[in-house]
Amino acid sequence: MRFVTMGDGKYFRTVLLSIRQSSRFYPGRPFLLYDWGFDGAQLERLRIEPGVEIRHWRDRLVDAGRIVPPRSAVRTFVRKHLFRDPDLRIPRAQWQKELLLDEKCYCLLDASCRLDGPFLFLDADAFLVNRVDDLHDPQTDVVVTLRPQHEIEAAHRRGSVADLNSGVIGFGGDREKNFAFITEWIKEMHILNLRRHLLSEQTALARLILRADPQAFRQPQGRVDLKLGGFNIRCRIVPTAMYNYNEVERGFDPESNRILHLKSGRGFSPVLDQVEAELVRLEASLEAP
Repeated sequence: MRFVTMGDGKYFRTVLLSIRQSSRFYPGRPFLLYDWGFDGAQLERLRIEPGVEIRHWRDRLVDAGRIVPPRSAVRTFVRKHLFRDPDLRIPRAQWQKELLLDEKCYCLLDASCRLDGPFLFLDADAFLVNRVDDLHDPQTDVVVTLRPQHEIEAAHRRGSVADLNSGVIGFGGDREKNFAFITEWIKEMHILNLRRHLLSEQTALARLILRADPQAFRQPQGRVDLKLGGFNIRCRIVPTAMYNYNEVERGFDPESNRILHLKSGRGFSPVLDQVEAELVRLEASLEAP
């Protein structure tokens, strides 16, 4: 099992925690980190962790300012576009966030070319708290995590497709299948981007699977065969509760919540301190005679 993440300086603490947790359960396994803007001291600290390879990526990131027209062109832009398509009325800060989310797919495409064997993608604020050997098996090419039903229903009421949380994705050992899957994911994402669809990378991931089986997300666990890029890609669906758990302020159990995800700002709050303290306590209890 190899690991992949990407992030910038504000995610330094959670990325370092993710590297250490991965090394704890899988000593010496490669950890590929895409640098989106760590400072020099942070990079030096990250480099000394065993197995870490840093891939500089910040120069490839797209600036929303290159896409959203400058102030001098606002009137023309409004006249030609906004009145015609309300979906284009997205604040620049939100569009910048969308572009960063999209960039994740390009980093994964790069990783699929660089890594031999299966790998696990983790968002910058996600990390292991237990082994996850069961995520890789010879009958699976891609693993995605399904949100709990109450989150799915809330998203549908907002008009969004958010069945999956793309903060944790497992990829099998076939490099060509990984490349084909991510390529088709990016194509679907581009279609959504033309309409300025929010959370396009996550929605595109769900649409790829739903196109193969419209009932795929009716159960918290299942399998779907996808015909993509000339390959039969076997996709496994697993629950976020076990492999992408975010309600950590309620506590967590490493047996039933094996990957934690401090999404929605939890990684920048006292919740991170609480989780780190609990991990220290759990480790000490395991080492006690």
